[in-house]
Amino acid sequence: MYVVYQRMTPDSYPVMIGVFLMKADAKAFIGTQAGIASLTIEEVKGTWAYWNMIREKLNDQVYVADGGY
Repeated sequence: MYVVYQRMTPDSYPVMIGVFLMKADAKAFIGTQAGIASLTIEEVKGTWAYWNMIREKLNDQVYVADGGY
């Protein structure tokens, strides 16, 4: 997961602009924001395991709904 945020003054907190699953989407978003040079991408570590759990649960539901593969 990738967060796009805008750095403000050095003494203030950054402002989160958007959250993206794919880094390419975050980069594409920044590309559409002409004139905002202070946008930055940062990866949120440790989220892949949660996405894998969601995928496993969805696969389990498909398996049960179809009565097997």
